[in-house]
Amino acid sequence: MDVNRRADEADRLAAGTGRRGLQDWFIRLTHSVGLKNAETELKERYEQALRSNQTVVAVLAPTEERKDLAADMLRRCGGYFINFFGRLNVQRIA
Repeated sequence: MDVNRRADEADRLAAGTGRRGLQDWFIRLTHSVGLKNAETELKERYEQALRSNQTVVAVLAPTEERKDLAADMLRRCGGYFINFFGRLNVQRIA
């Protein structure tokens, strides 16, 4: 689990795309011409949350069971913007 809640974490998040190679290049290119996708919009939302002194929690959930367990635990602790980042998709959970 990774817990982030400081402005320097927002700066680190803003500096990268979270991808490597061709995906990184493509995301940077589309962003530079003003095009956004769901992934970059989510990244910007997390960055803004950090700048607003909110907490962002990342949990490694390699199985469907772990994903469901993590989502349930986050909900019970007051989590309200819960997403699952798969290899090729982003799933909005709560």
